[in-house]
Amino acid sequence: MDFESVRTFLFDHPAVIITAFFVGILLISGVVGLWRMFHIERNGVTGTAVVKGIKQTARVKHNVNQVIMTLDVTLPGYPPYTIEKYMFLPPLYYPRTQPGMTVQVIADPKRLDNDKYLALQFKDTV
Repeated sequence: MDFESVRTFLFDHPAVIITAFFVGILLISGVVGLWRMFHIERNGVTGTAVVKGIKQTARVKHNVNQVIMTLDVTLPGYPPYTIEKYMFLPPLYYPRTQPGMTVQVIADPKRLDNDKYLALQFKDTV
């Protein structure tokens, strides 16, 4: 294929360009999310958080509601802090995340002010 035939094809099929653009955006966001997850696992500090409040937002993804959790986080070697964590929380975990309950967390100590670098850890056993 020469350049002219590729150019003609793309101009005749603009949906291909739009689809490729959005697929690229999805791939990039997925890679960033995976990188963040592995970064927290590798560099994070494990601690606890007390749930101070939980509110449901209007966002839903794959039939799972997004919530905003207000957490008082305690990590060994760092001063306690409060943060609002936005996350999609499956209903299975609602009983474990009621106000006053303590949950295990892992956080990147260099980004304590960013809720994207704080993860709740649920240890499910069968």
